[in-house]
Amino acid sequence: MKYFIVAMLFIAHAQASIIVIDGWDQTKLGTLLGKLPDAVVKRTQEVLPQGKRITTTFPKTTNAFSFECANDYFEDSPVPSTSECTITLDINNPKLEKNYDEIRTTGSFAAAELFEAFPYGKDSRTFRSGGMDEGTDFSGRETLIFHYLIKCSVKECLYRFSEKVLQ
Repeated sequence: MKYFIVAMLFIAHAQASIIVIDGWDQTKLGTLLGKLPDAVVKRTQEVLPQGKRITTTFPKTTNAFSFECANDYFEDSPVPSTSECTITLDINNPKLEKNYDEIRTTGSFAAAELFEAFPYGKDSRTFRSGGMDEGTDFSGRETLIFHYLIKCSVKECLYRFSEKVLQ
């Protein structure tokens, strides 16, 4: 019985991988998720002594990946003072494609909302981490791969992740 429980814990843990991102990228991601409308994110709020903590999860329902940020706001500030974010990938999800050192998936859910939240761009807009790893991308080139990169049009988004920062 004891081995069965250990095996189940191992299997459950093996399906979810977390991308390690640095502080600046967490702040960028936390600010982005804070701009998204409630229709496309799950949002919870708790009161802190000097402000509030809003935890935002995108997408609302489980998928091949999820972004979750706990943003602390000092008093009534519209911009978070601190952000703690995690990106979780379900590495066994058939929607995820893996090739070389890069993982990617596409999706149409909330593409228009993400497109509007990104700061600039015309037909296509990109939001990416500052952190990068040396690796081989989907096209087979030796290059630097962003820890996370989201490229959206109004109708669809491409999500790319570096495999080297998975835990």
